[in-house]
Amino acid sequence: MNEADLHLVQTREYIDRASLRLKFRRSVRTDDGAGGTRTAPPVDLDPQRVRVVGLRTPRTAVSPEGRTVTVDKAVVGLPGMDVRVGDYFTYVGRNYQVVTVSEDPGWRTVAEASSRGA
Repeated sequence: MNEADLHLVQTREYIDRASLRLKFRRSVRTDDGAGGTRTAPPVDLDPQRVRVVGLRTPRTAVSPEGRTVTVDKAVVGLPGMDVRVGDYFTYVGRNYQVVTVSEDPGWRTVAEASSRGA
């Protein structure tokens, strides 16, 4: 087993200790038939097994709409987790928007999120 495989096993174990099935919601842009685009109704993605953690030190970031927001949650998943900046999800009754997505290092995907409206 090489180092990357070991890290992947550790990431799976980390997620398994407090995993949940989280459903992201994504806004979709479609062709408007006149050379432009329009926003279609959001789609719910299939639930994914992840771990949601609070950040010890919340930080500020810029949302997809250009607002300065406080990032206070991270969603940790396995490589290839289907998540994009701008996706939404509900966790413990609060709505969150994904502000950043990182696939580095390659044995995990981490999406940082902010409470919507924060």
